Amino acid sequence: MASYQAPLREIHFALKDVLEIDRMSQQIPAFAEANADFLGALVDEAAKLIEEEIAPLNASGDAQGCVWNQGEVTVPDGFAQAYKLFSESGWMSLCNATDYEGQGLPFTLSKVVEEMLCSANVAFA
Repeated sequence: MASYQAPLREIHFALKDVLEIDRMSQQIPAFAEANADFLGALVDEAAKLIEEEIAPLNASGDAQGCVWNQGEVTVPDGFAQAYKLFSESGWMSLCNATDYEGQGLPFTLSKVVEEMLCSANVAFA
């Protein structure tokens, strides 16, 4: 069975060298602390969670799928627990405004996490 490993070297290269993410932290006051090192550390943590908790559920997502039965949805084995972990860890609110309980981080970061999620387990994403 294949396992997912986030392409961290490529992601860090894209953020630092292609997108020059440090310039954003220098030019946009709201993102002053969101430099390449900080965002890189967040990407590493997201990758760890996705690789260890969400990617292994890919097979159950494909095999079981979601089931609608008399107004109730049953999700594949492990999905509810993984969703709770993912959401309670704040990964769903990365780029939401802090006024709305988000973390106020750059949209770019949420797209990186979304890309890893879709690559690891599109059914979960």
